[in-house]
Amino acid sequence: AHVTPPRVRPPAGAVVIGAETTTENLTVRNHPLILEGHIRHDVLAINSDVTILPGASVGGHLVAIGGNVHNGAGGTVKVIEQSRDLANSLNSSFMVSASVRTTAPPKKDDWFGGQLGLLVLGLLGGLLVLVGAPKAAQRVSESIAISPARSLTVGLLTALGLLVVLAFNDRLMHVTFIGLMWSPFGTLVALAAAMVMGFGWLSGMRYAGNIIAHRFGRPQGGGTLYGRIALSLCLFFGANVVLGSISRTLGVASLTLECIVAVMGLGAAVATGFGREADWLGARLRGETRWTSPHI
Repeated sequence: AHVTPPRVRPPAGAVVIGAETTTENLTVRNHPLILEGHIRHDVLAINSDVTILPGASVGGHLVAIGGNVHNGAGGTVKVIEQSRDLANSLNSSFMVSASVRTTAPPKKDDWFGGQLGLLVLGLLGGLLVLVGAPKAAQRVSESIAISPARSLTVGLLTALGLLVVLAFNDRLMHVTFIGLMWSPFGTLVALAAAMVMGFGWLSGMRYAGNIIAHRFGRPQGGGTLYGRIALSLCLFFGANVVLGSISRTLGVASLTLECIVAVMGLGAAVATGFGREADWLGARLRGETRWTSPHI
């Protein structure tokens, strides 16, 4: 009679099909098999000691040729046992071990880890902005406060354009011959796009930091550049984590708000020529200034 085996540590060399694993068919030879997952069709075990744990399921049949079968799943797994002589005959006829292909269980997303990574990336990027372009970031954040609608509109158009460029760049880099030649330029394009979007994001965080500080009674235009960036990054991190732990929908909504602020920073950066002129883009679109004219 079949009995439910105790849960013990799998023996060395055992093939273990976990509870969260699902695959179409399974073939195992000369290795112990511990089955707790789900096989949509059939299982073939040759000279294998098979342990079927409760919760396992096999859509077709589990055919065991040689070896022992301990079926703890009851009627959900139909077992057909064949003689050991047939297993020895198959082993002598087929010298190559059968491969085991399984579908790995889906990885659970790490919401907290993702938000923590975003926070660390922002804090490190803020240091780069503080060293490389503090005045430009300050002017861009001021431009958002003056024209938030323009900043958002230009930012959305710029983000869409960057996505098209990056998608086309990615396709070029994956073309066999052209990709080899384009790869160095494609890498520069990707880095340039990342720097532009990162600068816009952090400029937007400076703008958000001013608003947050003002809510706490601080002067809206005061504070240090890095302090205000860090303030907004930490607040968004806390809101994303807390709301995301309550409901993923609330977490995504909070993250979307952060993205909107980042897009506004991107739009203001483009509209001001990355902090060079208050109406850098408008003057050129109206034909008042040539695109190649340097800022004076």
